[in-house]
Amino acid sequence: MSENSLDVEKIKLPASSKRIMTAAAVFSVAWLLASGTIAWIYHCGSHAPLKINEWGDYAAGASAPLAFLWLVVAVFLQSRELREQRQELAWTRKEFKHNRTVMQAQADEAKNQAAFIEQQTIILANNHAIREAEEIYLASIELVTTRLRQYTHAWDIVLVNNDGSVDTGSGSPFRISAELYVGISDSLVIPTTTKTMRTRLRNFREQYKDARLIAKAPMDFARICAAVVESADKIDNLPDIFRIKARTLELDTLKAQVVFLKERLPPTSFFASLIDD
Repeated sequence: MSENSLDVEKIKLPASSKRIMTAAAVFSVAWLLASGTIAWIYHCGSHAPLKINEWGDYAAGASAPLAFLWLVVAVFLQSRELREQRQELAWTRKEFKHNRTVMQAQADEAKNQAAFIEQQTIILANNHAIREAEEIYLASIELVTTRLRQYTHAWDIVLVNNDGSVDTGSGSPFRISAELYVGISDSLVIPTTTKTMRTRLRNFREQYKDARLIAKAPMDFARICAAVVESADKIDNLPDIFRIKARTLELDTLKAQVVFLKERLPPTSFFASLIDD
């Protein structure tokens, strides 16, 4: 069924209104036939023919009941139409209210979905930030571990006498042998170095206190010092979980140890890096 036929079906009169109008029409036709028959019989009978004004009076008297009848029918139909319109308006308001409720539910659902998407975006951003932080942490630890394994002779730091000569009798109080790192995993290189240096520094403070020092390979020690300080500073800017991991490895302690030694060593010049083995 087409849309136009549906519209026509909607505007048709109800069955009760049709019956009332049919009854009124039948009564009107019967009334007119009866009135016409009576007028014809009266006109053709023994009575004198009616005059024009009498015909008018007769027609007016015959049509007055019909006019009143159709007035009553019109009022009745209009009242029914108004009642149906009010009912339709009530249904329309109810439908609008239902639609408003549905739209409000859809708006709430859209708001919840937007909040969910925002939360997922934050989670993804946090995961991305955690992955980046983990990469920085692993790269920093790997840098320090590699430098410690590679430059063990950087700890060949000797004492300097008051006259500026090297004290050959005391040896190298901070020397670390390469065999220290043999057979241990990379995760133990930093804590092993820190533990070893803790003992070396404690003995140094007890025996020599403010003695001056000089490194046999100053640039190698500078490389270790730069790697430790730079890595520790980078990890300090990472989330707590990575700072705790670095603290477990005692990276902060190793940083304090190399800084302590660096402050007691003479400055390393740029030209020394060109000839340092």
